[in-house]
Amino acid sequence: MSSATYELIALAARYWFAGVALLIVIRAWRCTVQDNRRAKVLRDWTPETGCVGELIALTGGKKFKKGERFPVLRESVLGSGRNADIRIPHPSIQKAHIHMELREGGMLARGMQNAEFSLPGQGNVRKMLLRDGMEFTVGTVRLMLVLYDAQAQDNPDSFEEFEPRPGEVSPPQRREAPEPQPQPQPQDPEFEDFWEDDTPNQP
Repeated sequence: MSSATYELIALAARYWFAGVALLIVIRAWRCTVQDNRRAKVLRDWTPETGCVGELIALTGGKKFKKGERFPVLRESVLGSGRNADIRIPHPSIQKAHIHMELREGGMLARGMQNAEFSLPGQGNVRKMLLRDGMEFTVGTVRLMLVLYDAQAQDNPDSFEEFEPRPGEVSPPQRREAPEPQPQPQPQDPEFEDFWEDDTPNQP
């Protein structure tokens, strides 16, 4: 093989490998964009697919802000991976960290693959029933659970006695439904003339 032919083949191989590497990068970028679009569509559909509450970030990170809200489904996996239903991108959170399931009285949270989370005053736990308004920490990210249809008897003081420290995010205030006003009855004095029988007397 002549030197000219060898140089031509080497040059072609060099460009061929460069083209393959570029193709791999483009395909990886395309898959990432598609995954992000699917995740966005899922988040947009969340209110119609059984959204029962949200998690409020009480501390921020590089990829999410303090006060950001994450929708919670009836059954969700919280983690930092792309396949997590509640994705919180933080290095202290595992890809699949906590499994959350709606139960009577709150959300039952269980650590996955021996993962733990912590509650104020209780330390690290692997299983806990999280009630409306409760705070807990996953990795180093502090979160607060807000349930949309929480019953007042399940956690009556979750909103009234919550006093946020400086810089914290306070939960939404619960409003009591107005008491129904009594409807006027025909026997009320103001309706006496209206309800009089206008039928003429028969002879």
